[in-house]
Amino acid sequence: MSLRRSVSPVVATLLLILIAVAASIIVYTWVTGLSASVKGTGASFNERFSLESGDLSLGKGKLVLYIRNTGEADIALNGAPAYVYDSSGTLVEALTLTGPNTPLKPGKVASYTASIDVTKYQVGEYYRIVVTLPSGFEDSILLKAHD
Repeated sequence: MSLRRSVSPVVATLLLILIAVAASIIVYTWVTGLSASVKGTGASFNERFSLESGDLSLGKGKLVLYIRNTGEADIALNGAPAYVYDSSGTLVEALTLTGPNTPLKPGKVASYTASIDVTKYQVGEYYRIVVTLPSGFEDSILLKAHD
């Protein structure tokens, strides 16, 4: 007579519950870590802006950008880098913006300027201007160079 031993239904149910709880903990830990990396840090996550309009005047040798703070925190754009790319995506010039010495408040617009090397531009050509914050947020605008 062969005797087969099996796991009782109560023990089997407890094992299934333990496996489900362990799997839930693993998934919760993974999702929590993933959402923390997406959120970013407090100040940098709230630093947002929009390049509203601009002017690339070769006659004046100046780039003017009108920037709106669309985030929830003040942002300092005075001294921020601006990069100018031609239509093929080649970097034409790296610039430094000058503007108000006070941080830009949420919802407000201010103008920022930079001197350009007019020999690097062609009248009538389009250039993409990209402005970047230290937090990594950036925005761009397409402007046509004129006299």
